[in-house]
Order: sequence, then C-alpha cells, then structure tokens
Amino acid sequence: MGTALETAPESRAEFVATRCGDDAELRREVEALLAQTTDAEFLERPLLAEPGPGAKLGPYRLDAVIGRGGMGVVYQADRVDGQYRKQVAIKVLTPAFATAAALTRFEQERQILAQLDHPHIVRLLDSGLSASGAHYVVMELVAGAVPCTARRLSEAAALNCFAKVCSAVQYAHQNLVIHRDLKPSNILLNPDDEPKLVDFGIAKLLDQPGTMRAPNRCWPAPSRRPRTSTRWRWCCTNC
Repeated sequence: MGTALETAPESRAEFVATRCGDDAELRREVEALLAQTTDAEFLERPLLAEPGPGAKLGPYRLDAVIGRGGMGVVYQADRVDGQYRKQVAIKVLTPAFATAAALTRFEQERQILAQLDHPHIVRLLDSGLSASGAHYVVMELVAGAVPCTARRLSEAAALNCFAKVCSAVQYAHQNLVIHRDLKPSNILLNPDDEPKLVDFGIAKLLDQPGTMRAPNRCWPAPSRRPRTSTRWRWCCTNC
C-alpha cells in the first residue's frame, strides 16, 4: 500500500494489478484504500495518531518499533500492570488505514492465530482496543529474531530449518489456513536458528462463510504422475 501511494497516479493501476496478481479480493481492498487516500475530503479529515514508543495499550507499554507493513506496525512491548512481567510483540492497525475491509482482515488474522498452536508459528497472547480506538493484537516476541536469509546456515541447518517451516505450513493447511505470503521476512530465526512463521495478515481461512471449499477427499497431483505407470501420488490438506 505504501509503495502504491508513492507510485505516480497514472501508473498505480498497473502497479496494483501486477502486485496483486490473481488475488481479486486483495486488489479490490487496495483500490478502495487508494480511492480514499486520494479523496480531498479524506485528506482533510483528522486521523488518529499512530501510537509511539512509551504509549500504553491496555496493560502493555510500547518500547520500540520492530516491524512495519502496509497496514500495521509491530512494536516490542512490556507488560507493566504489575501482575507479571513479560516482553511481547504487539501489532497495531495503522489508524490511517482502519477501513472496514482492513478491520475485517485484522480480525481474521487474530482468529487465525487464535486457532493455531504450533512450535514454529508465532502464538497469539491477547488482543484489544486502545483508549484512542487503535486495534491491536499481542503475540509472542521472538527475541533476537532476524529474517531467515539474514543468517548464513550450513546446508544441514538450512534443510532442518526448511523442514520445520514445511511442518508449520502443513499444520496450517490441516487447519484450513492458507498463509499466502510466504517470504524470508515472514520466516524469523531466533538465536538458536529455530524458525517462526509470522504475519498472517493476508491469510485465508477456508472454512469461513462464503468461501468455496473442495470436497473432503484427496486429489491426484498430475505433475507427479509417472508417464509409464498408472500409479498416482496423492496430495491433500492432511498429507
């Protein structure tokens, strides 16, 4: 979204079409946001201020920005209400983009994380609405994390990491969740080279109302079918 806003107006439509590809839902959402941000009345309306380090969201105090995306900012934060101490990561929906569509995606990400419990998928801890109206989700903090391509791993370590990421993706698929944004910046490595899959912001939950689902059976993968054999290999969400 940020890059689209920086693109010349006459080139935005082509840029959005290229980046969104076949994802018609995402393209409609981005185009709706662009229409709002280029509307004169929208630009004149006051916006909620984006919280910064030191601000409090419920029992948490924001310490520093550790990530930023098209519609959200991720902070490192501390629980400071005195009940117990814990460092967490908090993703806050950017107030400027808090449209109905963005809120729907944000709430969907929260629901997806709430139903996933896997050692290599970041865990949801809490969520809420700040006094100023900012929506946020609280997640486990992957301390010392870096994108998976930022660290040079041995061949054995890289294959081990890959297998663990595949295990996380398979688990998500078994729970009818499609991540749809797998890339190095969304696969974090902790200091022990253990991976965590993050950012389910554009993930799709296949069992939500209105979503077309495939019948509950396996389908053959033609690309894997031997040309000289009638034997098929099978693939499904439970593989």
